[in-house]
Amino acid sequence: MPRLSERQRLIHDIVDVMAVALMDEENDELLNDNLTADSDLRLISDVDDVSEMLQLVQSSRYLVYRERAISATQFHADIFLQTTPNSRFRTRTRMDKDSFKLVVDEIKDNPVFYNRSPFAHAPVWLQLAVALDRFGHYGSGASLNRSQELWDIRKGTADDYTDRVFKALNELSSRYAKWPSADERRQTSRRMASKGFRDCIGFIDGTTIALSQKPAIDGECFFLRSKAAL
Repeated sequence: MPRLSERQRLIHDIVDVMAVALMDEENDELLNDNLTADSDLRLISDVDDVSEMLQLVQSSRYLVYRERAISATQFHADIFLQTTPNSRFRTRTRMDKDSFKLVVDEIKDNPVFYNRSPFAHAPVWLQLAVALDRFGHYGSGASLNRSQELWDIRKGTADDYTDRVFKALNELSSRYAKWPSADERRQTSRRMASKGFRDCIGFIDGTTIALSQKPAIDGECFFLRSKAAL
């Protein structure tokens, strides 16, 4: 049986209430009850109120206010960063606005985002947003069709944005992810030993990223125990 929406359930309830009110009115007429004029008016008023409520619900597509999504053609950095609700922003970029701005500042001067053509590349923040949206989805959710519809860009453009962001972020890897020097390892080992972890130079945690298919090279190295590609 199809699942009814909250609006549909409310309409059904109102129709049931109206049906009961009309049946009561008909029964009163059939039984020729000695109703006063005031009670007649009160009954008619109740039926009218329910009828007006039904018309109001049926004329409204949604029961609560819905935020309008900003179309890609209206996008502007200030609009995207300031007026996009936080929940929607995190859904699209998988980070908060402050973190997003920091990443933009880190990669905005990378030559990959500039060319000698009279037609400049799209703003760095937009290219990053498109790439992060794809990074944060799996399978069909990360498809170029979705990027095309969501951001109003061509499939090839979405691929170009993603490649540029990949290259820019990868060039930052040596600054943020590096193996410690011998002296740094000794210092870390002493700190770890004081906490009860001897001969340990540190530990890290990470998040697995599901892939829709295994890589062509060394694909067997990208499987979890659950047989999912990461």
